[in-house]
Amino acid sequence: MNKRLIIVFSSIAVIVLTLVIGAIIFTVSDIKVLVPGDVNQTIDMTGVLNVSGIERGTSIFTVDEKGATAKIEKEYPTAKVVKIERFLPNKIRINIVVRVPILAMKVSDTGKHVLLDREMKIIEVVDSSTVGELEIVNVVGEELAIDNIDNVDTLAGSFISTENLMFKQAIMDTVLALETYGNTNERLYAFADEIVVNSSKGYLHVKTNVGAKLVVRINAGKTTAEQMTVLYKKLDELTDAQRVVDNYIYIDVVDGVKWTQSLPSDLV
Repeated sequence: MNKRLIIVFSSIAVIVLTLVIGAIIFTVSDIKVLVPGDVNQTIDMTGVLNVSGIERGTSIFTVDEKGATAKIEKEYPTAKVVKIERFLPNKIRINIVVRVPILAMKVSDTGKHVLLDREMKIIEVVDSSTVGELEIVNVVGEELAIDNIDNVDTLAGSFISTENLMFKQAIMDTVLALETYGNTNERLYAFADEIVVNSSKGYLHVKTNVGAKLVVRINAGKTTAEQMTVLYKKLDELTDAQRVVDNYIYIDVVDGVKWTQSLPSDLV
């Protein structure tokens, strides 16, 4: 046989053998769902694996992380997939944290409320009569308008869109600011009772558990985080007697931060 042909056939054989061995070695055989802490009892681990679409015996290189994440989070509203990791040659790890509802919002004309996490994802739909019993902050003055939906309970697992809620980003930023400043004792309800939205006047206020309300202006030239820094600093400076008074703390457009019994005329 021609020496050149021998070399060609040998090279082909090596390539084929490499592919076969690679296909065997890099086949998914070890899949686990990882949930931090002691919360894994709230997640159906087997169910997550099944719905992910990641199967043993498939190539580790063809795993669809985005597709698996979408399937898991749609089926399990309380699950947030942080990342899906591949560990060569054959391991897959699905890292999940549990979403915690911190806000409640009324769904127009349904007698229902949706429970939202800090990313404004709908975790659960509940009867409005039960909201007062929950350790959760109620958003009032703005309702979730749902059109062309037969069953409001099917909303669980979806996100509130900006079309549905004018102040979505402001509320998200307010929650983040409060958590960043460490004022919530890990849960927003430990600091606030309500977030009241006034779309027509362009503000929202956070009713604290001590009585004072922190008023955030929307599109005021300062970000929500910047306003919350100033507002909370003012709250922190008040005496105990002043804190429990049902007053407003806001940034006046002329005179800076204020603590008064009534809102300025442009916000009333």
